[in-house]
Amino acid sequence: MHVELPLVLMLAVQDAPTGTLGTGERIAPAAREAAVLVDPFDASSIVGAGVAAHRLSEPLRATAGLIRRFGVERRDPNDSPWVVRCFDEPWLVADIARAATAPIRSGLPPLQSLAVTAAQALGQRFEPSAGQGTLPMADTQGAVFALDFLANGARVHRMALLEPVLQRLACDRAELRRRAIGLAERSAQSVLLEGPDFEQDLALIRASTAAGWAAIPALLVHLDAELPRNIDWATQESAVIPEPLTGKIDGTILAAEAIDGLGWVVVGGTGANRYDMDCIAAVLDPAGDDRYLWTNGGAVDSVIVDLGGNDRYEGGAVGGPGSGIACLAAIDDHGGNDHYRGGVLSIGAGAFGVGLIRDRSGDDRYEGGAWSIGAAMYGAGILLDEGGSDDLRGGTLSQGVGGPRGIGMLIDRGGDDRYLADFGAPSAYGTPATNRAFSQGVGYGFRRFAAGGIGILFDASGDDRYEGGEFAQGGGYLHGLGVLHDAGGRDLYRADRYSQGFAAHMAFGALLDDAGNDVYWGRTAANQGAAWDASSAVLVDAAGNDHYRGSVLAQGSGAMQAIGMLLDLAGDDRYDAPGPYAQGESGNNTYHCDTGVLSFSLLLDAGPGAARIAEVQASGTTVTGSANAEQPCESRLHGLRIITPSAVAWPTRTLP
Repeated sequence: MHVELPLVLMLAVQDAPTGTLGTGERIAPAAREAAVLVDPFDASSIVGAGVAAHRLSEPLRATAGLIRRFGVERRDPNDSPWVVRCFDEPWLVADIARAATAPIRSGLPPLQSLAVTAAQALGQRFEPSAGQGTLPMADTQGAVFALDFLANGARVHRMALLEPVLQRLACDRAELRRRAIGLAERSAQSVLLEGPDFEQDLALIRASTAAGWAAIPALLVHLDAELPRNIDWATQESAVIPEPLTGKIDGTILAAEAIDGLGWVVVGGTGANRYDMDCIAAVLDPAGDDRYLWTNGGAVDSVIVDLGGNDRYEGGAVGGPGSGIACLAAIDDHGGNDHYRGGVLSIGAGAFGVGLIRDRSGDDRYEGGAWSIGAAMYGAGILLDEGGSDDLRGGTLSQGVGGPRGIGMLIDRGGDDRYLADFGAPSAYGTPATNRAFSQGVGYGFRRFAAGGIGILFDASGDDRYEGGEFAQGGGYLHGLGVLHDAGGRDLYRADRYSQGFAAHMAFGALLDDAGNDVYWGRTAANQGAAWDASSAVLVDAAGNDHYRGSVLAQGSGAMQAIGMLLDLAGDDRYDAPGPYAQGESGNNTYHCDTGVLSFSLLLDAGPGAARIAEVQASGTTVTGSANAEQPCESRLHGLRIITPSAVAWPTRTLP
């Protein structure tokens, strides 16, 4: 890895006082301590007692202070408030990550919960509302009115989001779309922006600060609507396909109407249909196994509501279903075993726009390229799957990825799912048989030029399989925050270098697993609570008999003035890692050697249950690492390995 250079886009340095939410609001220390999972300065806690007993409080305050200082000195105007909070209090990464998924786990209606999450990630004030309820619709004409209401209202919010950017760039949406695609393609190939389009990319990044971010949660709430279930669509009269749509639609339709400012609105029939979505703004299809095609692409606002059938949503090399590139693209599929396929920026993806797919039931298949399957930069990209056992396959930067000023969310409510993100860009290190993923709950920034955003992958239940390449499964890169939160089931996690609760270059990451007997397999290096370069990362497994197989800089390990933690709160567990710099031991600290600050590493295994490390049943508290008097920056300090029979539970209070 390279030594981090200062961000060049310090358009405004915004000092945030220690212990704030990024809004200037102070956090009461007593309330903060009562709510957090790890407080190394509370001597009454398990970790705090170990820190106090071995006189580590001052070194750890220095580590946190350096991370906090970098967060202020290198503040980016597009930093998420959550990232600011992590910089201010890097010990709270696990709690902040859990707070990030709290709206998704609440009793709010699905789109309301997504709106709250997006608002918090983007630093916008927002209060949940009642939504639209059930739209008044009794027949085909009512369906046209409903589509007009949904699509046109969402378009108004999209305009509020993008018009300031278009004015700043003095271009139209077609040009903005072209530039956004180029930026997405280049950022998927390298963490550095360079080449002949460099100045154009910088202009686009600068213009992003003008966007109307409050429009994103408002847009999501506007789409929070239901349709009546008592319409007998088979009795509705069919309509003739208008001449402008000849060859663009196959099958019987019930209505087609051109609406000023929006485009063609179509109500399909109950049989199989094919729709060319390059030419259609909105579709309501009541039944049948349908095909939706995106061929040429364009900055076209679109809304699709499909009430049933095994449907196919197909795009090309760029774009496709739920592709919000300089536009709004929303799909609400109510049932069936569906297949979604697209290229770059597809399947619930946003780039200076909003892409949303809501699939309410069925065993579905999702196949996307780079920046896909719940991924966004300068916007929102969301895939919400509410049921079924699904197969999700994405390229680089897929499956819950937040790029600069982006909120990317992949939410799966149930089923035994498979998440695969190990193809696309080649290894960043030339490692054979692996690829650069930056996937599965990752916040990703553009090196030296733009702070990362918020990436969330939340799976509510089921026995799931997560397979990733490098930089995967709950991690952050350059001012990003990434969260993978699995709430239940027996799960398998497999990934390569930098994975399973990782962070690199002033970033933050968390993998949270609430229940089940799980297996974690991290290859090569930097896995399972590993942090590098003034970052903080954590893996928290709350329950179950688990097996951790890591490598170097693994299982609670920080290096280069970073904080790495692995916390297993219950169960009979086994830890395998060859090291060095593993299982609560820190690596060296050459990056910021002149500061005199070192890293902190923690492996905490709490009972009841046994902990086996290298086949030996362990217990007690061990201070790890050693000092190097001749080369202080090579000192492998500081670290704790704590094995205790005392159970640890998540705080019942919410994070203030």
